[in-house]
Amino acid sequence: MRRAPLPFLCAALLVAGCATPPPAEEGPEEALPPAEAEAPEKAPEEGPAEEPAAPPPAAEPRPWVVKLDHGHALAIVDGVRVYLDAPAKQARRAKEPAASWLDRKATLGPLLDARSKPLVRGRPFRICLDPGHGGSDPGARSGDGRTVEAALTLDVADRVRRLLEADGFEVVPTRRDGATDQTLEERAAKARRGKADAFVSIHFNTNPGSASARGLETYVFPARGMESTSYSGRRPSPESSVAWRGLAGNEGSVQLGFCIQRRLLAATKLPDRGLRRARFVVLREASQPAALVECGFLSSPADLAFVRSEAGRDALARGLYEGICDFAFGTMAPGLPARRPGGGGANPAPAARPTPDPDPPPLSIVQGSREEPYAPPVPEDAADPARRAAREAALRAAGVPNAPGRKEDKP
Repeated sequence: MRRAPLPFLCAALLVAGCATPPPAEEGPEEALPPAEAEAPEKAPEEGPAEEPAAPPPAAEPRPWVVKLDHGHALAIVDGVRVYLDAPAKQARRAKEPAASWLDRKATLGPLLDARSKPLVRGRPFRICLDPGHGGSDPGARSGDGRTVEAALTLDVADRVRRLLEADGFEVVPTRRDGATDQTLEERAAKARRGKADAFVSIHFNTNPGSASARGLETYVFPARGMESTSYSGRRPSPESSVAWRGLAGNEGSVQLGFCIQRRLLAATKLPDRGLRRARFVVLREASQPAALVECGFLSSPADLAFVRSEAGRDALARGLYEGICDFAFGTMAPGLPARRPGGGGANPAPAARPTPDPDPPPLSIVQGSREEPYAPPVPEDAADPARRAAREAALRAAGVPNAPGRKEDKP
């Protein structure tokens, strides 16, 4: 009998379903169509790394928003309480109340005209930190006597110093321990000898007669012709006309104090008692922009619990650090993010700064070499009608009508 060829037998068996095809080469299974694919029970433990998310766009500054109330010597600037020298007035033919001529010039103007440029170039920014009290002067005490202001200020100042030095700042402390005795004049003199670009004095408040008083307040020196915020006399005080040393840094002091108050409020969530004016000795004798910060009330149970905690003092230090950075790097415009510790260098990253104005005026805080005392700039719009008109338009757009020449607005 003649045998059939082997290929013919294999084909016949395959057609009849009596044989299986040879096993296919090992490899990945073919994916099922979406309608037939079953969802896996759990995600695979290993797989390709996900692509990093695109970096967020650089923050853009917002316009300044200033709110005034007729008859009240208080402005709300970017959400921060700023005390004025005189109550706002409802000028004739104006829809909104206007600040006085002196308040526009010495308080609101330095904020609305702040420039987006670092104040120091080519070297680290030098800051003098002054932990209040110390030595034979313990400062304020808590009701139970367990917490002393001098120890708290030294602790917070040391935390701020570490943050600043890690970011490239040079820090000049007025004291490093709890035993140093020095006068208020000596503290300001130490900042001058150290050629500091700014001076910040750290304190804690107290009000034994009212446990409900609490919150943060920052003080700067009153401008020429201005009174202290707490002054209640009807006639001008003799001090308001004296040419104090502290008058030289008014513009920078207002900016520094505002930056610190705003960042402290965001970092601590403590109540806002505002940016104020006072002729404290350390501010009076400062030859550079200077601010004195009251970091809460030791007579308030809520504030006391906050400052006694490590987290609370860390928050105070972070707010002070961020405010000083806003001032030093020229990033105080509304809407810009706070600088984070460890940024490095004396200048901020380009993405953290707004686009500078097309034709900005020269720097108004640091002029010339460090040896030269700070001097307020000569207003560029004094003899330039175009500049003056542009500045007045910006003030009106920010809700602060500017009408130079009105009798009721002049001091």
